[in-house]
Amino acid sequence: MRVLFDHQIFTLQRHGGVSRYYVRLAEALHALGHSPSILAPLHRNAYLQAAPAVLVRGIGVPQFPRGTVRLCKEVSQALAAMAVHRLPYDLLHETYYTDRPIGRRATPRVVTVFDMIHERYPNDFPRRDTTSALKRIALARADHILAISQSTKNDVCAMFGIASQKVTVVHLGCDPRLPEIGDSLSHVVAMPPHRPYLLYVGQRAGYKNFAAVLHALAGSPALQRAVDVVAFGGPPWTAADREQQKRFGFSSGQVRHCAGDDTVLASLYRHARALIYPSLYEGFGLPPLEAMQHDCPVIASQTSSMPEVIGAAAEYFDPCDPADLARAIEVILHQPERVLALRALGRRRAAEFTWHRCAQQTLAVYQRVAGQAPDPQR
Repeated sequence: MRVLFDHQIFTLQRHGGVSRYYVRLAEALHALGHSPSILAPLHRNAYLQAAPAVLVRGIGVPQFPRGTVRLCKEVSQALAAMAVHRLPYDLLHETYYTDRPIGRRATPRVVTVFDMIHERYPNDFPRRDTTSALKRIALARADHILAISQSTKNDVCAMFGIASQKVTVVHLGCDPRLPEIGDSLSHVVAMPPHRPYLLYVGQRAGYKNFAAVLHALAGSPALQRAVDVVAFGGPPWTAADREQQKRFGFSSGQVRHCAGDDTVLASLYRHARALIYPSLYEGFGLPPLEAMQHDCPVIASQTSSMPEVIGAAAEYFDPCDPADLARAIEVILHQPERVLALRALGRRRAAEFTWHRCAQQTLAVYQRVAGQAPDPQR
């Protein structure tokens, strides 16, 4: 089957879970013997630049020149709109939300919804943010919608009034276990030798609920003395962040920020006492699965998609109750048998989420939407 992915997300993201999803999906479809193409005439995406050349129609650059981001996006849009009419394809998969779609109107098109964060937490975004409005337009236009979790599907149908039969749930895959940098992390995050830490991954503001971690530890002097916190990714600490940490009673350096590549993250997973995932809402949530691959126990919010994705492989807590979060941390620190059980459950759970399975299930949707009977030989 000839599937075309449009240019949108590859001009928006250099790195990011959404663009990685489309590249991994295209790679897996190609491995299944189909013919996916990613139309990205001018892009800056690292995953796309590392993908097999047969999948990519476009030119990659390390970064758009300073002050030209909007211009480069417009150029890519115009080039894609012209090029798409010369390409053979059976179905178009739009990679983000737009009111300026490319491609033939008569050809079936699919859109993936990753979350409904803009709708659930509008105050976390600028008033001028148009994501939700464009999402409505794109989903109304689509012949079918993919949702990356049942939780996301439920929200899409309830908030946008979309019929359940128009939305199919296909879980994401998880990349193979990440490489590590070695046994020592001291040169990466100024880690005191043998000092235990809880790992937090990603952005920290708003619904991500990072402050709940500090609140929970500050509410238990024994816990606060026992562990540090390492936050990987997101912006460096601001003056307000440092003031908040001081107000919660943390000593200098006890709450550390770290940035780096996948090898650094893998080593942080491997050495952490646990990944702590306090988010109020996630469309899917990949960090817990990544942690499980590295035998890192998971402490997670029992809300939105987390129980669906993580299953039994986490110590859950109420993200609005700091005392319950403190309880979950104490379980990990003081019940080694529970930690061993979570590691075993985690390895099995993470192994279920493969890009091969994601591609097979997505392909079944494509074939149904395009009116193509599946090939029994595939």
